[in-house]
Amino acid sequence: MASLKQLKERLQKAAVVVEKAREALNKAQEEYDLLFKQASEGARSRRNTKQPIENKAATPLGLEDHIYVFLKEQPNGAHYNTVAEKLNAKPATIRAMLYSLKQKGKVERVSRGTWKAIVIQGG
Repeated sequence: MASLKQLKERLQKAAVVVEKAREALNKAQEEYDLLFKQASEGARSRRNTKQPIENKAATPLGLEDHIYVFLKEQPNGAHYNTVAEKLNAKPATIRAMLYSLKQKGKVERVSRGTWKAIVIQGG
C-alpha cells in the first residue's frame, strides 16, 4: 500500500499534467476560433461581391418592378437565375418576388424556373 506522501506526490504530478492539458486545450480552442472567424468572414465577403443595381437610389422602382420590367423585355420569358444575375439579387429572393408578382397577375410561369411577364393591352 502506498504511503500518504507517495499519494500526494502522484496527485501533484497528475495536477501538473491536467494543467498542461488545459493550456493545450485553450491554445487549440483559440486557434480554432481564429480560423473559424477567418473562414466565416471570407464566406461573407464572397457572398457580397455582387454590385447593387445602378442608379437604384435615383429610381422609385422596387425590386418587383425591376423584375417585371426585365421580363417584359424578354419575349420568351427568362429563368429566375438569369433575372437574378441581371439584377444582382439572390435567386431565392427573385423566386419569392416572382411568386408575389404571380399572385398580383403580372407574371406567369412558362416552364420550370422560367417566367414571363403578362403584358396588359390598353389602358
